Amino acid sequence: LRQAKSGSVSSSSAAERRRAAARAKDSSGRFVREAFLSLTRSIDILGKRVGIGGEWEDVDSSFSSALREKSVMEACGDVCVALKACSGICAMYGIGSLALGVAGGSDTLPDISGGPILATEGSVPFILAPPLAVVMNQELIEHKMTDVNGEVTTMMKLQRELSCVSASISPTAMTLHLFDMTTQVDSVIAPPTRLSQSWLPLKDTVDADNEKDSDSHQNRKRMKLSENGDRSSVESESIYREVDYFAKRIISTWEDCYE
Repeated sequence: LRQAKSGSVSSSSAAERRRAAARAKDSSGRFVREAFLSLTRSIDILGKRVGIGGEWEDVDSSFSSALREKSVMEACGDVCVALKACSGICAMYGIGSLALGVAGGSDTLPDISGGPILATEGSVPFILAPPLAVVMNQELIEHKMTDVNGEVTTMMKLQRELSCVSASISPTAMTLHLFDMTTQVDSVIAPPTRLSQSWLPLKDTVDADNEKDSDSHQNRKRMKLSENGDRSSVESESIYREVDYFAKRIISTWEDCYE
């Protein structure tokens, strides 16, 4: 009996370690940390290739210039990819999180939506960090299971309906997206399992009275260049105005989808 009990405890500990490893693998903290570490490494490599912190070693004077240019351009590409990922994370945890929290009346929660959104072929390239979510509805669902001995056991699983926000990056734009997701939690220590997800197109809040204000808001958000191509004179939009604008669109979408 002692040996059987010891084996059961060992098996339970191993299962808990596997669950903990699964949670750590898909955790928001891991994705955010790796994204910014990647940005740090790529900028450091770019700095070294352009001569910061050391001189370029001319192995072959006839090809050195071309090789260095190619090397620098590859490093610039890596920096660009890392910057896009970090910018998307900042947008999701900044404007996206605040707006979703304002609309839902509660703080957004990480790591309850069942991992990152995986882009399928030809779809929008979403950032790898899991979406942030607010709970719209939750309930305990009774599940009956039959073991190998024919005994029926009852398990209670927590099922949640979530509204989530994520971000995508393309060569021309960075976009925040709203999703409706359903997840299930088998136990307190188990990571949530995503049962379903659907993209919610954001509804516009423009009406006849504020159409002019909305148009001017959209125009201010576009990048404008001076005659010499300088971006230094571009006026930045207040984050509170952006949060208010996005929160109103989320509320308008909820009113249409959760009637």
